[in-house]
Amino acid sequence: MPRILVVEDDAAARLFFEHILLYAGNEVDSIGTMSGGADLLRSRRYDLVLSDVKLPDGNGLEIADLAGEKGTKALMITGHAFTLPPRWSDASGRVKPGNDGGSR
Repeated sequence: MPRILVVEDDAAARLFFEHILLYAGNEVDSIGTMSGGADLLRSRRYDLVLSDVKLPDGNGLEIADLAGEKGTKALMITGHAFTLPPRWSDASGRVKPGNDGGSR
């Protein structure tokens, strides 16, 4: 059974990933900080690390580097990949009603 480490500071996202991965038949460890993820990665063997890029105590890319040193694959995720153009969002960055990208 594959063992996966999830490093995600958003508790709801972390729980979502955990449930999906467990349902798919994987063993899952999860943690919300880069330092905690690095400690787990150093002390256990994982088949995959799924890590947020932006963590409260550092850059998740450091987790990917550590995983690579151990021969473990890493998949990076982020909620900060891009911002919507002004015509699609209001001042807070939320999608304006009617601009959800769907056809009308």
